[in-house]
Amino acid sequence: MLVEILKAQKADAPVVVELMYKALGDYANFLMNSQNTEETLLRMQICFTAEKPNAFHYTNSLVAMVDGKIVGESTSYAGNRIAEFNNNISKIIAKFQGHTQNIITELKYLREARADEYYMDTLSVIDEYKSLGVGKLLLQGVCQKALSDGFSKLSIVVQEGKEYLLDYYLNQGFNNMGMIDLGGINYHRLLKIL
Repeated sequence: MLVEILKAQKADAPVVVELMYKALGDYANFLMNSQNTEETLLRMQICFTAEKPNAFHYTNSLVAMVDGKIVGESTSYAGNRIAEFNNNISKIIAKFQGHTQNIITELKYLREARADEYYMDTLSVIDEYKSLGVGKLLLQGVCQKALSDGFSKLSIVVQEGKEYLLDYYLNQGFNNMGMIDLGGINYHRLLKIL
């Protein structure tokens, strides 16, 4: 089985956004100011295909393809662009009916990574492909992307209570740098030197 790691395209939105949502869980609902899964997915698709880049934008995503089918995705970007990306998401969220200013205000202060780090926001693989090393190939793609953008550090966060993910990333060479609160949810902050 040949796995190809490619840059995402706008047309990939429905599949990639579902995978992002799977990785983000409740945090996606928080960011999209929604408690309804369908509404959150729709809002994430709007962000994915938006004119200006943001944390969910297709230009920040890689996809894993097997026989023309997307089986995984990873979204990553430069830590020094987080404020810009959050500002762009805030402008999109402000257009949604029922938005609250609290989410937009909180986005101004969220910093998942430091400016000198590349940040991997999501990595998600369809269950039946997990044992085939697709996640590891996506992670390698992100590392290459970070290095080509001039970054020697890759950071991620893993939600508290998801120790199986924490163990996975520690086995991939990440170090646990402590806890961080993002939107009222506790995360392990992990760092890998590339």
